[in-house]
Amino acid sequence: MKIHSVKVPRLYKVAAEVAKEVGEGIGSIKTLVYEKKKKHPNIKAIYALVSTLFQKLREIETLLKRSQLLIKETKFNPWLAKVLIVELLWGKTYLPGQSKPENTIRAYEQIFKAHLSDSTVTEIEHKDKGNKPRYVRINTLFSNLDEAVESFREDGWVLNRFLNKNDYNGFLEIISSLKEGEFMIDIHVPNLLVFPPKTEFYRHPAYKNGSIILQDKASCLPVHVLNPPPGSTVLDMCAAPGMKTTHLAAVLNNQGTVYATERNPRRFEVLNNIVDASGATCIKTFNKDVLDCTKADFPDVEYILVDPSCSGTGMTDRAQENEITPSRLASLTGFQVKILRHALTKFPSAKRVVYSTCSIMAEENEDVVRQVLETNYNFKLISASQFVGETWHSFGSSDYGDIGKFCLYAKPDSDYTNGFFVAIFERLQEAEENQFFNTRIFNFKKHVQENEKWKLKKQKKYNQNLTNIEFGENHAHQTGNRKENKKMQNVHINKDGKQNDKCSNNSKKHNQNEVIPKYKQNKTKNYTDDASTELEKYENINILEKEENLKIKRKVAKADHDNLESKQLKKSKNKKTKSFDLQIDCERLENRTPECIGKTSIISNNKKSKKFKQVDIGLGSDIIASKHVGVTNESKINTKKIKRQNIAETIDVDKETEIISKKEKRNQRKYL
Repeated sequence: MKIHSVKVPRLYKVAAEVAKEVGEGIGSIKTLVYEKKKKHPNIKAIYALVSTLFQKLREIETLLKRSQLLIKETKFNPWLAKVLIVELLWGKTYLPGQSKPENTIRAYEQIFKAHLSDSTVTEIEHKDKGNKPRYVRINTLFSNLDEAVESFREDGWVLNRFLNKNDYNGFLEIISSLKEGEFMIDIHVPNLLVFPPKTEFYRHPAYKNGSIILQDKASCLPVHVLNPPPGSTVLDMCAAPGMKTTHLAAVLNNQGTVYATERNPRRFEVLNNIVDASGATCIKTFNKDVLDCTKADFPDVEYILVDPSCSGTGMTDRAQENEITPSRLASLTGFQVKILRHALTKFPSAKRVVYSTCSIMAEENEDVVRQVLETNYNFKLISASQFVGETWHSFGSSDYGDIGKFCLYAKPDSDYTNGFFVAIFERLQEAEENQFFNTRIFNFKKHVQENEKWKLKKQKKYNQNLTNIEFGENHAHQTGNRKENKKMQNVHINKDGKQNDKCSNNSKKHNQNEVIPKYKQNKTKNYTDDASTELEKYENINILEKEENLKIKRKVAKADHDNLESKQLKKSKNKKTKSFDLQIDCERLENRTPECIGKTSIISNNKKSKKFKQVDIGLGSDIIASKHVGVTNESKINTKKIKRQNIAETIDVDKETEIISKKEKRNQRKYL
């Protein structure tokens, strides 16, 4: 038989497949090992190989690098090589087969051991988290605490009793120094036993018949604090692989109902296998997305366990070589907030909800709890210390205030467990309040009040601007009239009928240097809203509406002012210019010689050109011939015509008419 035709033992192939999937972050060792049960029945041996592989991963990678095995053997499967190295150096210490991969690893055995004895290799080994105790949960559906303890004592184990449940530090000191052959009863979780690290149970009869379940203490805490009484209806929203689900059934003593949902088909199969082996009869499994489920699907749910997918940064048996990226973390936290909010809002009969993760990152824990509490007024957060005692070491971060105080952590370094997070929600009773939700509303109302003050302040500014606008327009109108009058006073009419404006140049310079009022500069000022995002759009719309209303009011006020002023000017014009024009015209006709009459000039205002011109009065030969007779009938008719013409051409402003009268008198004296 050729050597290369000998196949690698299936045990090592399956172990390599599991190790690869764990390294790629597909799942935990325990979940993936159970998934491969159909490929190889010896799941205990597979679990042991893969667990040891990740405990010694850095040492193995250093050995492969120094020996250049994968460089020389390019077709060698890296994960199979690691599994075989584990078996050779830390497992059976020999490879039983004669396949080519086994022979290759066997050829490098002395090189591996030489590098392994090198101090530089042992120094790179990170802190061995495998030194945490081994926890065993008693499956009360098949046995009870007394029976299990007595069974282990019959096997030669010695029970180390610890009676002071309030001395957590003393308990940790004892379990960290348990000797081989000793075990203890946990002081927090009922029906949980503690054994020395690396104790093997795969061949123990109690493990084979399902009387004991290998489950870390941290993983038992969510069900322990949920604490549903027998006969309750419970929903496990992310049930696979099924350890917590079967723990729920044991707490209920198969009295009640446990709805277990899992949307992933592969994980759903693993869930069913574990449930079937546990002896639980109250569990109903569903291969569906729980986000699509409501009270119609699971009626009368009273207790809910939410243990969603997470980064797994607290698991000591999971590979963490691949760093959690910000995008991956954001995706996880978004899903966690969504599913927890779904649990608190879609099941109106729920009394208590427990949220847990196997992560030690605050973004997946306290921050998720904060986001949900601030938007839900039906539940409150209760302290987890009442279930584990005040002497428990690890609670939430102080950066989150009372939320951190109420939440519970289990940490490898301080509690000798996997890393875990637990938060407990309870439905509010009458007269109770969710202080975190109320705090958010209070801050919102306070912000609204501050914004109202800001609005009043801006309103005062707008009112002041409106006053300035009205005053400025009236002032500009009055000063404009005075400037025009002054300009008219400085106008001199030459004998040739040409206009000489003495102040035109000065007025132009004044217009060029005219200062723009502040109210015009601020007229288009863009006010920004400092309010919260909820009120920003509303405030900007109000400001625009107010500006438009103010513009309309200003236009109306200006139009009313102009109409009133024009009426007053017309009245004064009709009264004051009538007698003045009649008197001047009569004097011209009665007291002057014919020669003077032909040369007499009247200064009139042409409204279209705004210039002064000379108007000749030709009264005809008949009037000239009657030098000493007086005014004839024809002259009287012409006088009336002249009067009408002068009234039509009179000046609009009173001061202008006075200026014309003075100039007229000077012209009369000049010609007479």
